[in-house]
Amino acid sequence: MGNYATEAEVRAEGASASTERINARIAKWEQVVEQLTGNVFHVLEPGELAFDGNNMSLLHFNLPLVQVTAVKINGETTALDASEYRAYTGLTPPQDDRRNPKIELTPTGATSIIFRSAPAVFLKGYYQRITARWGFVDPGAAPGDYVTPPAIKGAVIQLVCLDLDGYFESGSAGAGSIVKEVTDGHQVEFASDKKTLWSLVPSDVADILLLFRRPQIITAPDPLIVADPSAMIAGY
Repeated sequence: MGNYATEAEVRAEGASASTERINARIAKWEQVVEQLTGNVFHVLEPGELAFDGNNMSLLHFNLPLVQVTAVKINGETTALDASEYRAYTGLTPPQDDRRNPKIELTPTGATSIIFRSAPAVFLKGYYQRITARWGFVDPGAAPGDYVTPPAIKGAVIQLVCLDLDGYFESGSAGAGSIVKEVTDGHQVEFASDKKTLWSLVPSDVADILLLFRRPQIITAPDPLIVADPSAMIAGY
């Protein structure tokens, strides 16, 4: 059984292979879809992860945030209070944050017993430790439940069925594109095209997967350096 599709769902589309073969193809195409999109379509809980700071109050990620449980900034060992940051975890419009996941520091102005620079930023060169649940998922039927987006589930099932039917064996053996043609001499020269994963995926499925490609990590000029380069000292 895969993360995005099940044997029963594949059989419902007409597949008749063995259980072992179907599950092997599901695992294969789920991995391919993740590599093509750069996204993961189920909830990951890797525990605490460390990121470098960027001297900004916003820290961007290239995987959607489902739920953030702890934020420790600038090498600190104590987690921030929930009022001191905002996690962008929206999953549905009009607040769908999955294509721009980030955490923003929102200092309350209260005095803390922990030394912290002002203004509050994720300092470059220091570990920013985030404990969260990650994944490009849709809300499930019950609160706290999450499901694979239906379009991704359908794409995986379609790719599995095509693979079981031998589509990729026959579809990848054609000639390359024409690079030279001499009409009078009846000469045609084909390129030896190297197939990529994207070129092997049917165009209608590829169009769906392109909608779910993960965003690049967003960055910007260092605001501390831009504001006053002479004021910059190591770590601040």
